[in-house]
Amino acid sequence: MASPTTRVVNNLRKRGIKVYTRFGWRSTCAPIYAYRRKFKKAQVPCSTVVQHITVTKPTGDLRADARTIERIGMQRFGSGVSYNFMVDMATGNVAIGQPLDAKGTHTLNEKGVRGYSFDQNTYARAIAVIGMPETPLSKEAERAIACILAALIDEGVVTKEFDYDPHSKFAFKDCPCDPTRSRMESIKANALKWTKK
Repeated sequence: MASPTTRVVNNLRKRGIKVYTRFGWRSTCAPIYAYRRKFKKAQVPCSTVVQHITVTKPTGDLRADARTIERIGMQRFGSGVSYNFMVDMATGNVAIGQPLDAKGTHTLNEKGVRGYSFDQNTYARAIAVIGMPETPLSKEAERAIACILAALIDEGVVTKEFDYDPHSKFAFKDCPCDPTRSRMESIKANALKWTKK
């Protein structure tokens, strides 16, 4: 049976989203992801998706940007890419990061928000837009994120009653920054309209 990540990639491609797998963007951390899938499992399905921003300057080459984010994740956490998806804020193209059935390294509930565990890396999935705080979110990127959410529901990775939260809800930082945070309500509404379930 195909992995959750493979199923979601196929779903996104059917929706017309350009997706780069880890092989496609030339990840160098395949053994790390395989290890995490086996020994650091994530809860599937989950009921939370956390929106992030990478705070990295986009180069115009999503594959190069994904390798930079992977390198940062290795330096900080030894995990490879911290997030499950990376979205180009201009084109809406998507790069795959941490496998959907592996624990990420993206969100701790530092504010102690009730109803959420401290370590959300096991219980939530993460989408990161690639950009700086002032980088605008294009309509193409907004659509891509909504398609990711719909695909996660379609493929049983996320429950239909999921919470879609900004990282700033849990952490004392401006993440994913206003250009994306202000669009999250409409993104979720579209995702729910577009899901097959």
